[in-house]
Amino acid sequence: MLSFLFFLGLLLPQDLQALVSFESRLTSGYYRDSIKKNHLTLNYNWRFNYTHQSGVETFIDFGVNNNFVQDEWGLYPYQAYVSIPLAEAFEKTPFHIPRVQVGRQLLTDGFEFALIDGAVMPYYFSPRLYAKLFAGALHIPEDTPENSFNDQLYGGSLSYRLSGAILKGGGIFKQNQSAERYLSYFTIYKNFEALPLTPGILIKEQFDVKEKSHDQSLIELRAHLAKISGTLFHSSRRVDPLLSQKKRLIYQLFAVDKQKSFGTTGTWDIHEMLQIEGRFERVEYHSRVRKEIGDQGTGSLIIGNNNYSISPFLTRLSSYGGYFWDYGLSSKIRLKRELSLELESNTIKYKKINGMSGFAYHALAGISLVFPPNWQAKALIELERNHLYKLDSRALFHVSHFYF
Repeated sequence: MLSFLFFLGLLLPQDLQALVSFESRLTSGYYRDSIKKNHLTLNYNWRFNYTHQSGVETFIDFGVNNNFVQDEWGLYPYQAYVSIPLAEAFEKTPFHIPRVQVGRQLLTDGFEFALIDGAVMPYYFSPRLYAKLFAGALHIPEDTPENSFNDQLYGGSLSYRLSGAILKGGGIFKQNQSAERYLSYFTIYKNFEALPLTPGILIKEQFDVKEKSHDQSLIELRAHLAKISGTLFHSSRRVDPLLSQKKRLIYQLFAVDKQKSFGTTGTWDIHEMLQIEGRFERVEYHSRVRKEIGDQGTGSLIIGNNNYSISPFLTRLSSYGGYFWDYGLSSKIRLKRELSLELESNTIKYKKINGMSGFAYHALAGISLVFPPNWQAKALIELERNHLYKLDSRALFHVSHFYF
């Protein structure tokens, strides 16, 4: 990947007819783990974007840090690609430019949401009809060179806009060293602006062609009335069986099969300085023991304007591991145009499956400062008390610089 970054540099046109922007950020922090070992983290992130007058775009985003999971230094190119236009955009859709994009990039198509090392080509035949082709290998920052191309995928999709609706269908072929999968998917989105409540509906379905079975789905129904908006949703999610243990570790901490969830969200803008938000979700899944059900509900009240905000919130979560109630208050205050203050505190009452119960406390205070030319600094102090620590503390400091 380092050689590819050098190759990108050679592609940059050497004239001034271009748009250039970059952001650099240095973050350092201190924390103590559960065995009371002290850690000092350091992370430098650099993001660069160069667009030539010809339309060729170069984007690089990488970090240098002592990875807090592996606790060792490394260079992590998060994204690095070149985007080359293939034709001009249509007048009605000026931002939809047919192009080919090569390098490490974020792929969002169907139910895929991952970094790949490869190529993506969106092509627009008209303002209504466009296609996307992609090919590459899935990537995580901790990949080693010998296994960085183990999980490969190839696919494409076709989208069409019809009477305000978006219709999309596609297919994906995945393979690793021992197995392969053939997936097909479709998406339908329609917003009915002429009907009461201006409802909108989103349907996404994915099927395993080889196994002749349903794979994943997402259904959302959205509505809006005056100052109240809400969503009802249902999803069925499943980890990709082709992924390595490392790439599906987080998912398998909780479930070994599909997760099904049902829920609703709502927002009520009572006043320009007062808003109520709420969310409830029920999740059904199989643990390593049996079928489980988990619930999570949260509500918050947001009071404020551009200069300050105060938000009391309440969250309840229950699952096979136990339950907790989280009562909290967060606040942001702009003292001056270039100076702002951030405060947060919350108390958690919990009971675990192993019989352990009690209270945990958390507090955070931070200050942000913006100063010329294009510099921003932020410092945070966090305190915590729970069954592991009588008093634990963390500190975080970062400095950012922007150039446009």
